[in-house]
Amino acid sequence: MDSFTPWGMSGSSDGNPIPSSANLTAAANAATSALSSIDTSQILNSSTLVSSALSTIGDAQFFEESISPSTVRNQLSVAGDPSNPSTTLNLLKGMKWLLANMSKGRNVSDFFSHVVKLVGVPNLEVRKMVYIYLARYANHDA
Repeated sequence: MDSFTPWGMSGSSDGNPIPSSANLTAAANAATSALSSIDTSQILNSSTLVSSALSTIGDAQFFEESISPSTVRNQLSVAGDPSNPSTTLNLLKGMKWLLANMSKGRNVSDFFSHVVKLVGVPNLEVRKMVYIYLARYANHDA
């Protein structure tokens, strides 16, 4: 019984097909032209894609003990325009640290007054974290 051999391929002594050099060259040329046609300038120059990718990479750092509570208090205090990206980044870092410690079972109710002030922040991600915190500690020492 004859084995099937795709076009442009010859059989080896063990019966496995071997691609011809012309087909390999054509495939390499096609791959090179396909890769060179990709416009990477939009990907590399987009600050929103890069910043969102960087913000999700390092979230494990918030489970470490290296951040002091006074640093978190400073991050949670809004000193200026809360819609400013640098202020929003500090708020996100502080809230992520609080939620990470909450998930480890630590009592972070000392930050309640700082977190309540953030209910009106325009950033939706910060507000979601604030509501998670408030849902946990709303009736804490009632």
